[in-house]
Amino acid sequence: MIFSALDRGFWSRSIRPWISIITLSPLWTYQPSRPCISTAMTVLPECCRPAMKTGRIDDSRGSDMMFHYSSGHGSSPAGLVSMTPMETRDSTVLIVGAGPVGLTVALVLSYFDVPFRIIDKSHESSDISKALVIWRRSLQCLNPFLSMDRIRKGHQTANGVRLYSKGRNVAFVSFEDAGRGDPPAVMIPQYDTERLLLEMLDNRGIEVDRGVELVEFSQDREGVRAILDQNGSRSEHGHAWMIGCDGGHSSVRKQLDVPFPGETDNRRWLLADVEIEQASASGEILIETSPEGLVACFPIAENRWRVFCDAGSVDQGLESEPVTLDRIQAILDDRTSWGWRLLQAFWLSAYHINERQVDEYRHGRIFLAGDAAHVHSPAGGQGMNTGIQDAINLAWKLAMVHHGQAPETLLETYHAERHPIGAMVVKGSALLMKNASHTGVIARGIRSVLVPLASSITPIRRKLIGMLTEDHVNYREGPLAGIRHGDLVHSSGDGFPDRLIKVDGKICSSTCLLSNPGPTIILLGEGIDVSGVSFGYESASMPITIRRVAPGESAEDENGLLARALGLHDGGAVLVRPDGVIAAVGTTVQPLQAWCHDRLLANRMPY
Repeated sequence: MIFSALDRGFWSRSIRPWISIITLSPLWTYQPSRPCISTAMTVLPECCRPAMKTGRIDDSRGSDMMFHYSSGHGSSPAGLVSMTPMETRDSTVLIVGAGPVGLTVALVLSYFDVPFRIIDKSHESSDISKALVIWRRSLQCLNPFLSMDRIRKGHQTANGVRLYSKGRNVAFVSFEDAGRGDPPAVMIPQYDTERLLLEMLDNRGIEVDRGVELVEFSQDREGVRAILDQNGSRSEHGHAWMIGCDGGHSSVRKQLDVPFPGETDNRRWLLADVEIEQASASGEILIETSPEGLVACFPIAENRWRVFCDAGSVDQGLESEPVTLDRIQAILDDRTSWGWRLLQAFWLSAYHINERQVDEYRHGRIFLAGDAAHVHSPAGGQGMNTGIQDAINLAWKLAMVHHGQAPETLLETYHAERHPIGAMVVKGSALLMKNASHTGVIARGIRSVLVPLASSITPIRRKLIGMLTEDHVNYREGPLAGIRHGDLVHSSGDGFPDRLIKVDGKICSSTCLLSNPGPTIILLGEGIDVSGVSFGYESASMPITIRRVAPGESAEDENGLLARALGLHDGGAVLVRPDGVIAAVGTTVQPLQAWCHDRLLANRMPY
């Protein structure tokens, strides 16, 4: 009788989405991407299609053919022009865009001695806070290149989300998880993230070429030719590969004439970085819902917060209203119970949410990463984090191919692994935003019941937090995943587990074992000889760091937490990729050797 009194869309609008969030059914179902090597055929002309066995561009129609792209062509398809083969290269990789994603690509490539050039059309680094959080999985992936301690210094650790509804404290969802050593998240403005990455590059003698714009480019089987403009002066440069890290309005993507399917939400959202008189940074993210709309506040520093609020749909005629400090103050007064008084604004902005993703991350010798490949709702703060993980995934693979340590087909796994993750983030963040922003009495009532319930049930809370921290991001069904044993908690394709161990007499996370750039073998116990394992072709294998965890060693698993997580109660070995992902686990060396031969060095996609 109750449901008969409601409109037919009630279940689909108000109940089913929250059940989906609690069960996380749309977020944890990994949908393997088709190998980019086949789907890219719809984008590249036949003469430039990758050869199926080697992944190289087929030159059966002549090596003088090059696919040409120009910003002057607008939306029309790029045409083929006859050009001579590329004879010289300025560097191996051209990175377009010096935001967090492009800087991460550059930093990783620098550690692996891959020549590159990174350009950005802006003359200076941005001083806008933009993305505000680095989640645990990204902290772990970055740690060999930019230490977690360096990121944490001077920045707040996020410890949970506190939800209010019409002035009532409904629930606190804690990010803390017993047994873990790494922080769930660090609240850090994007300009600080970029500053830290730039400092690391500067320490390595590398600078960003600023004020340089990509005008047009072309590619053939040998590489990419780019026309760059600097202060009105144009020059031509050759590179083996190019990576578009130039954001949601990517010039690289547009010149490739690549569709960016998805939708734009018709609601307007306001952003304000403000100083608040009463509120000190507590490490808690605050969210309050009311009939007037959602308000979310994120701590940046002492008394400085990011305010994010719903300004209504375009249909309500609010599109042209300016964003001012007084308007943000009025919204806080009307919708929250905190009694905050704003002192000044550092950044005010308004925007619409786009939810889009390209179908292919690789187009011949050109790759897309970060917002150039996927944009979505800011709910969950996943955008920059997903882009950083794109960058690291691609960079170590490019390094191996560049140094002849793996076949070029390894690069196809970038799309195959990262595209499904991007799709999950786009879908999941949209679901979170839509459910959090419903303003009706019923929707708010459901949130008031389901959120406290979910946060009180440990397995559900861990899944909810794992969605944010990206702890559960995995490549289990990807082309590089080895055999997965059902009794193992963490296995091939999973991130290396974060468990408390003792290293040099101090309690820390097991992920500190992965502090050296490159692959790592973790030995639990005694007796396994891994000297015959090579990460890549034996003649050009990437150096492997070997760490033993055993009584009497510098690293000890005193409580057996790491052994249990890996299912290695009687000892064994774990091969970990340069991006912190488990390649193979075994009680003998054979699974590690098999993975290197059958997955890493495979000359074709294994499915």
